[in-house]
Amino acid sequence: MKKHKKKVNLDKEVKNTGIALIVLGVIHFIFSGFLDFDWCFVLIIVGIISLFYRSKKMLLTFGILLILVGILNILSGILDSMNNIFAGWAIFGLFQIIWGIQEINRFRKTKENPKYDI
Repeated sequence: MKKHKKKVNLDKEVKNTGIALIVLGVIHFIFSGFLDFDWCFVLIIVGIISLFYRSKKMLLTFGILLILVGILNILSGILDSMNNIFAGWAIFGLFQIIWGIQEINRFRKTKENPKYDI
């Protein structure tokens, strides 16, 4: 029995993930006392870029960015372990790492948008 691959709408996928990154950047801005404030700008900028540049390469960019942000959120929680809310931010960071890995796997399985194919 052949397993059918689910066709990915790259435009929609990159746009939706970009919007999610913008929201995540706003969350970093609002909770800058707990999350790394500098990442809010990076997340928002990458999210905005993805609204206009919907190449397959954006999926890889999302994955790497989310893994880095997740690791740094966990590390900042460890360094600020005096707070009782460390577990919540560690789970949030772990969620970001898992999401990043999923984006990298999606990058590997997705064909390039013909608009950006050379």
